[in-house]
Amino acid sequence: MSESVLTHYICKIEGHGDLKLNFKSGKAKLTIDEGERLFEQLVLGRPYEDAPFITARICGICPTAHVLASISALEAAFDVRVTPNIINLRKILHAGQLIQSHALHLFFLALPDYMSVANAIELHQKNPEVYRTAIALKKLGDKLTEIIGGRAVHPVTPVVGGFLSVPTDDELRLLAKELESHMHMALATVELFAGFRYPNIKRETEYLRVFDGRIISNRGLDTPLENYAYAFKENVREGSQTKYGTRDGHGFVVGSLARLSLNSESLHPKAQYALDKIWGKKLPTYNSFHNNVAQAIEIVDLIETAIENINIYLNDKNRVMRVPFTIKESSGAGAIEAPRGTLYHAVKLDEKGNITLYDIVTPTVQNLVNLEEDADWLMKEHSGLTEEKLYKEIEMLIRAYDPCITCSVH
Repeated sequence: MSESVLTHYICKIEGHGDLKLNFKSGKAKLTIDEGERLFEQLVLGRPYEDAPFITARICGICPTAHVLASISALEAAFDVRVTPNIINLRKILHAGQLIQSHALHLFFLALPDYMSVANAIELHQKNPEVYRTAIALKKLGDKLTEIIGGRAVHPVTPVVGGFLSVPTDDELRLLAKELESHMHMALATVELFAGFRYPNIKRETEYLRVFDGRIISNRGLDTPLENYAYAFKENVREGSQTKYGTRDGHGFVVGSLARLSLNSESLHPKAQYALDKIWGKKLPTYNSFHNNVAQAIEIVDLIETAIENINIYLNDKNRVMRVPFTIKESSGAGAIEAPRGTLYHAVKLDEKGNITLYDIVTPTVQNLVNLEEDADWLMKEHSGLTEEKLYKEIEMLIRAYDPCITCSVH
């Protein structure tokens, strides 16, 4: 193997980054090519209600996740207890966000690696049926977000305490039918991605997620989400505009594969069928390339989740659009499972409800160290490959993680 250093710009990821492989040291490094944007400073001194809408501008791919995480933190600060129907609508909105992002990543960023096409245009030319599935699932996620959130990108209806406006019952009934009509496409997507041959990684890691208000892991971590700053650390590197998450000095993983590995028993029936019968893998699996299949399985589960919550909402006779609350000097933390993993927002407020401190920890920040550790493992174990082939394999690994560089430099 050569002792040269190979550096290339990484295509088909969200944001800008370079992959540097040092064949002499056997080390891989993902360089972030975007400047820090200081959103945590932009909201200081502003009224609390500005936070969800300003922080959503961190990203055009997962703005809904930022809105909901910010609202969660503010409601924790103000001790807001929303009604079940508000929770139902938020779950539908959340499902739309994940379907949007997963469909975009799977078909337009990851799929070209496995179907020998360069981009979506070539996919349309060579396999129009798969292309139609991609567009249909992306549009489905967009429609969920638009109907519940007011528009497909940067939702405007969800606020602290509930919603500014809600869809009609007829709109929701039609939405439930549309969700059901797309289920066969979601199952076909699982079959497609489960059928690809992935490079093999055999390197155990720690999976983290938030579930029922607690941070849990496959290595015994179980603590309230408010303790996120103690559960893992954000480390600063010289010359980097992003931070790097570690736990006890090692990397860890958040995202679809972590969620499935930790809570597969909570899947809905068709998603459970997709996991057990279509994919057939026993969890946990520590091959990070399998995050692609995990995202596909989540799309099935998200469609079932949205249908379930629409039906619960329609049968609720005691709906409230927004609950009252008292503004006070306080602090709170919130989290949501964003497309790429757990997203944390935390806030401190003065007696008028103005923001005095704000903290955001994005999923990509948490995944970066483990991504590099996986890449180092591949460089060692697959050293028999040519430099170009090894680079291609590690680039595919990066895309499997579905990093959001823009969020990492928030």
